[in-house]
Amino acid sequence: LLRLSRAGKTVSIRKSIDPEYIIRKMYCLSKPYGINAHLDIKSHLPKIYGDYDSLEELFTNLIENSFKYRDPSKETLIIEVHHKFGKDCVEIIIKDNGLGIDNKYIDKIFSPGFTLFKDRGTGFGMTIVKKIVEAHNGKIQVTSEGVNKGTTAYITLPHM
Repeated sequence: LLRLSRAGKTVSIRKSIDPEYIIRKMYCLSKPYGINAHLDIKSHLPKIYGDYDSLEELFTNLIENSFKYRDPSKETLIIEVHHKFGKDCVEIIIKDNGLGIDNKYIDKIFSPGFTLFKDRGTGFGMTIVKKIVEAHNGKIQVTSEGVNKGTTAYITLPHM
C-alpha cells in the first residue's frame, strides 16, 4: 500500500532515461531460475524523459507480470519490446506470449486489489504502473487476444 501511495506522486525530478537499459536490467534480475525465456528488443529504444526510480518500478512490474503469468504449456516465454514515435512522445510496446487476459477482465486490471490469481500477486502492480505512467503525463493501455494468447502493454511517455 505504501508503494501504491507513492506511485501517484507528481514527478518533480526528470532526466533523460534509457528504457532499454532498465528493461534489460529488470529482465535479468526478475528471471526465475530454470525458466526458459527470451527478451527480444526489436530496435533500440529512444530515450525518455522521467524519474528513473519510478520508471524502473514500472518496467519491473510489467516484466515480473510476464514471468508470473507465463503459459506453462509453452516451452519458452517470449517478451518482445519495440516502439513507435508520436508527437513529443514514444510508445513502448511490451508483448508476451503468456496466459493472456480474458477480455471481460481487461478493464479491471488497473483496479486496486484486482487479481485473477490470488497466489501470484497482490493486485496492486498494474495500479502502481498506471499511477507512474500518469505521473509522467503518459498513458497506458493493455490488450490481450484472449486466454493463452499473451498480453500487450502500450506505454506512451514523453521522449527526449
